[in-house]
Amino acid sequence: MKHIFFAVFASLAMAMPLKAQSVYYVSPQQGGEMEDGTLNRPYTQIEKAVKAARTSSDKEVTIYLRGGTYYWQNTLMLTPADGGEGRSLRICSYPGEKAIISGGKLLEGLEWQPYKRGILKARLETTEAIDLLLVDGEFRPMAR
Repeated sequence: MKHIFFAVFASLAMAMPLKAQSVYYVSPQQGGEMEDGTLNRPYTQIEKAVKAARTSSDKEVTIYLRGGTYYWQNTLMLTPADGGEGRSLRICSYPGEKAIISGGKLLEGLEWQPYKRGILKARLETTEAIDLLLVDGEFRPMAR
């Protein structure tokens, strides 16, 4: 009986059309010189994964973003060649993880100093206007 079930299952599996699919991985924490978009050596930038996806001949492409925050450096432009008729591109969080795409800029190395009445200040080495401040994921009021 097991042999008959296996033969029927194998016949059905071979009769089903195969869907070609590429999978790429991105992680804000991992990567390095040897990154190739695999689970063990993910890209560190979403743009690199999209570029690799564009070269794939597969009809379905998935880009998994590992948990963490991704800071945009430039605008990501997706075209009809990335997805549309006969081709799909899916960019999503890796299962069970939370990926955050931020249009903000990470401010590192700030030296916070007391100003007055519980207000802190820090010198910024930027000419960019700041209209919103998040500290550890929470909105903070800015002094004017």
